[in-house]
Amino acid sequence: MTPLKPYEHVPLSSLRPRFDAWKNILTNREVGNVYFLPHEDIHYRAYQFRDWCVDSDFSVELFDLEADLLHDEVNFKESLMKAMKPVILIARSFFFVNPDALRYLNILTKARLESGLGILILHEGFPSLLASNLDLLPESLRQHEVIHSLFDKETMIGFLTETAKEWSLPMTAETLEKIWQSCGGNIWLAKDVIRGLRDNHKESVSDHISSSLFLKKANLFWEGIPESHRFVLVHGKNTEADEAAVQELLQFGFSFDFQNQPLYLQNIIKNEKLNTFSIKDGHVQYKKTDLTREFSNAERRVLLNFSQNEGIAVSRDSLGESFWQAQKLEEYTDWALDKIMSRIRVKIERLHLPVTIATQRGKGYVYRRTT
Repeated sequence: MTPLKPYEHVPLSSLRPRFDAWKNILTNREVGNVYFLPHEDIHYRAYQFRDWCVDSDFSVELFDLEADLLHDEVNFKESLMKAMKPVILIARSFFFVNPDALRYLNILTKARLESGLGILILHEGFPSLLASNLDLLPESLRQHEVIHSLFDKETMIGFLTETAKEWSLPMTAETLEKIWQSCGGNIWLAKDVIRGLRDNHKESVSDHISSSLFLKKANLFWEGIPESHRFVLVHGKNTEADEAAVQELLQFGFSFDFQNQPLYLQNIIKNEKLNTFSIKDGHVQYKKTDLTREFSNAERRVLLNFSQNEGIAVSRDSLGESFWQAQKLEEYTDWALDKIMSRIRVKIERLHLPVTIATQRGKGYVYRRTT
């Protein structure tokens, strides 16, 4: 395989604790599944880990399931069966979620049973996205689940400094700080910024992160995050069902404190909030358009009740109270509430609003935004 260039390495001092853990899995002839965020330079870290193992007198076999064409089933089987050393597999995002995944998992299981070698599978994607296929793995292939989190500030500054040296690019402490504030621990976006500074010496960090190319890449990264996880980053945790997404994001190194998030993520979240459906201070808004006049006062009160209890069953009595407000509760009728709910649902459909209101028998209604 082509050796890595110096600027493709993350400082080893930052990676050593991770690499030690990966090596222990292989040394103990066990199996580990390591998860990287989309676009997080999975192949560079795999090659760097392989080279580090070799330098430590610990030989390994490294297969890139895309570059080495191992998604050919016959080739995949032969390569695993011939392996005489611990195996590292770069699976990327698509490999174990394709329709033929079960056959590949069976081959992997057989190779593991016959050789007893340690195996490290590097996945590009969230564990929750791959769970339906990885759940098919026997326990012997699921001994370790490891998250490769976003890099901390020290690691990122070290990487950028070394890259700037390799490219003979002047780099001040102020510029490094701006890149960190803009990209956080996202090495893919940070490398794009420093490449832009190299190719256009008159461009500043601020100029680059506002460029169409950078914004396109940032949105591509955002779209690689599962929809349920994007939702909690934008709107926060609304129900217990959101807890799994919250925990997974925290493991990857995301912050739910808006002020501690990098600028690219802050801008995306701000834009998502502007483009989402919201009810606030008596106003109904979607995609920066005020839709308040589309709904009556009573309909807006009901929608506000829903928005304050998103993901939770809201009883008909609670909706009746918000509908009648100052009027006597005894004047509330099921018929009146049914008419209100019917009109709201018709308007949601007509205006193509990203909202669902599901009926739960005996409990009331559950309101959710879908984007």
